Amino acid sequence: MGTVDVYHDPHARHVLTGYPGASVPGVHRLAAGFAAAGRRMTPRKSTPPTRTALNRDYIAAVALTVIDETGLDGFSMRKLGVALGADPMAAYRHFTDQQDLFDGIAAAMFAELEMETLPWQEDWRDLLRAYARRLRSTSRRHPNAVPVFATRPVRSR
Repeated sequence: MGTVDVYHDPHARHVLTGYPGASVPGVHRLAAGFAAAGRRMTPRKSTPPTRTALNRDYIAAVALTVIDETGLDGFSMRKLGVALGADPMAAYRHFTDQQDLFDGIAAAMFAELEMETLPWQEDWRDLLRAYARRLRSTSRRHPNAVPVFATRPVRSR
C-alpha cells in the first residue's frame, strides 16, 4: 500500500497529493489504498482568506455587533477578537482601553443617526420629532448597546 502526503488546510479537511515523500514541515504520512490503486490526487490551490484591515471604525462596528449578539455583560475582548478574526489584543492598537472602545461604539451608533440629514431648517418640533424617531430606531437596532450609547459623550470630529 502506498503513502500519500496530507497537508493541513484550515479551510478544508485535508489536501492530498499524489507524490509521497515530500519533506515539508507539518506534512503527515497516510497509508491510502487509492495511491496503491494508481490514482493520483492533485493538491488544491488554496487562496489565503481575505481579511478587512483593522481600523477604529471597523473594530467599533464589529464590537457593536458582538454586543448586539451577546449583550453588554457577555461582551469580552476575546469575543471581539474572534469576531474580527484577529488576536484579541489587536483592538488595543487602535483603542487605548475598553472604555475607549465603548466611546467608539457610541460614536458608531451616533453616526447611524445621520445628524447631517435632519431637517435643521424646519420648525423645532419637526426637528425634534425626526431626531426622536432616529434615536428610537437606532436604539431598537442595538438594544444591548443602549447603556454604552447613553453613558458616553459623543465628540464630533
